[in-house]
Amino acid sequence: MQLQNKIPDWNKQQKHKIYFTKKLDKQAVQSIYDETYSSGEILKHINQYLKTSHAGESSSGLVIDAQHEVYSVAQNIEFIDQFGADLVNKNYFNTVIEIEKRSWPRDNATPRFYLFCGIAYFQRGNIYKALELLNDAKKRSDEFDRQGQAIIEHTILNARYLLDMITKDEFDIQMEKINSLEDAGSFFQIEKAFETLSSNRTKPVGSIVEFYDSMKKIIENEKSAIVRIVAYNKIMDAESVILFHDLAMNFAYFIGRAEYPFQSRAYLEWLDLEKKFLERLNGIVAYANKCGYHMGVGYLTLTSIKWNYEKALHYHYLGCWNKRNFDLLEPINEKMVQMLDKQCGSLDQLAQLYQANEYLENMISCMVLKFQIQHFSRKYEAASQTKEKILEVISSYGFQGLKKEYENIFNNGTTHENFVEKYTLHMNMIQDSALENGIDCYRKLSQKEVNYKTEWSIKDFIVLDFSVLPDMDMQKNQNSNI
Repeated sequence: MQLQNKIPDWNKQQKHKIYFTKKLDKQAVQSIYDETYSSGEILKHINQYLKTSHAGESSSGLVIDAQHEVYSVAQNIEFIDQFGADLVNKNYFNTVIEIEKRSWPRDNATPRFYLFCGIAYFQRGNIYKALELLNDAKKRSDEFDRQGQAIIEHTILNARYLLDMITKDEFDIQMEKINSLEDAGSFFQIEKAFETLSSNRTKPVGSIVEFYDSMKKIIENEKSAIVRIVAYNKIMDAESVILFHDLAMNFAYFIGRAEYPFQSRAYLEWLDLEKKFLERLNGIVAYANKCGYHMGVGYLTLTSIKWNYEKALHYHYLGCWNKRNFDLLEPINEKMVQMLDKQCGSLDQLAQLYQANEYLENMISCMVLKFQIQHFSRKYEAASQTKEKILEVISSYGFQGLKKEYENIFNNGTTHENFVEKYTLHMNMIQDSALENGIDCYRKLSQKEVNYKTEWSIKDFIVLDFSVLPDMDMQKNQNSNI
């Protein structure tokens, strides 16, 4: 009985066979034809990758996706090896990741394949996966030149810092070593020049000249428009720091003692410098747009918003000094607050752009600047909400290193709070010295005394060359391969 239950019902099968034969109309025939043709097309694509195996050879992997497209793992690796740098530079990270996911097995993957895939995952916030791939690239780092080795070390260092595997001090020490390498490439030379300027203890008037000289040498030998835009943006960052520093130092001669401080020679001359600065910034934005470097436009937009925030805080605080301290109860100009509200709106749009392209660190930078602007504008509830959103994003991606870095900003460490603290100490030191020498540092000054002298570190701005443009034909060829 048990055996009989396992025997197929042959008669029942024959009935089904006859039934389907009778229903085999034209539509069914066409369906069978289409299915067979589709399978044949797949086999045709597969056959170009199939070859007779020889002893000692490993088989080449194939992937067939949902659209019946066939991919050779060897060709995928070769494509990333050859075009990975261009894909990464043009922010096609998803394309690189998509190809990486369908490249198995890959015993013969090149170190360049691992490098570019690692960078793509890093930019998409998948830091652990990025570290895995970058460490594979590092194992064969001797196949890279010094620039390639520096990129690997730099990206691994950033990943470890984001994951809180190393401290900020350890990160800075290692970054200094990477930036000090002469043949590490333009990006690292730019960073080194900026760090040298930032750490220079001499007067800005001398250090900015050295910075300009270093940047000129880098830019003159650089044929990439993108690298030039990165360099120009770094120059603007440096100039903004020095221009605001000089404004505050010039005001130190008469702060709290001038009847109309914003009609002073110092402020009017500074406005002329600001005009030149913004004209050059707008020129770089136009250049970045012409080169199609839209992410560069984003960086420059952030620079512009930061400038407006710092100008607002300098204007407010330099106008409310009261003998030994700033009057922190002085209301902030309503038009200024409205202007800053618009800047926050621009930051929201920029953060959305970064989020859409999964530039997570840049998106967080936008949110942190928004927090600072809201805090300065005394919109503390809104600032608190922005802070919570930042911490939520940081936590969701496991960026514990960034969390520690931004904790200082959230705890009385905003740009405007640091300015109040440091400038107050600076002014009190000057006043104490004056009082010791019998000088009345609190009396009101005449207009002539207020306008007695000014000192500016930047005598002539560095000339920006916008003549270098990307090879459009090369861009078209690259895009056609994506």
